[in-house]
Amino acid sequence: LEEFSAQRFNLKTPINFVVKIANLGNVHFKPQGEITVKNWRGKIVEKVALNQQKGNILPDSTRKFEEKWQTNKLKIGRFSANLHIVYGESEKTLDGKLIFWIIPWWIFLILAVFVVLIVVLIIFLKKRKARCLGQAPPKKIVRIQ
Repeated sequence: LEEFSAQRFNLKTPINFVVKIANLGNVHFKPQGEITVKNWRGKIVEKVALNQQKGNILPDSTRKFEEKWQTNKLKIGRFSANLHIVYGESEKTLDGKLIFWIIPWWIFLILAVFVVLIVVLIIFLKKRKARCLGQAPPKKIVRIQ
């Protein structure tokens, strides 16, 4: 297994997984497997099949597989992807794991608005406090006789 990757931070699905497998032997093989996507609690969200086209990896070469995880449901947070591949007549295995995040753009927008509101509130309160402290006490009129 040369590479198992995906973009670390995503604003939405689909998530594109890239798997590169090198064949260092002298016989071609047809890897089969799946990518298991789990949420932050470890619950399996979905399984994505790898090499659905049943492509071979020729001797002394590398092949790149690209798989997508697409969902119509709203997904937010930290996810893990576990890769499990079986290949060859003796059914050897390759495994990989990666972590990625899905944080929709509207969460960033809400967070930015919240931060701006807090800053405006702090500025308003400081100006109000400065006005209250800056006022002179009412003057007493003293008559001199």
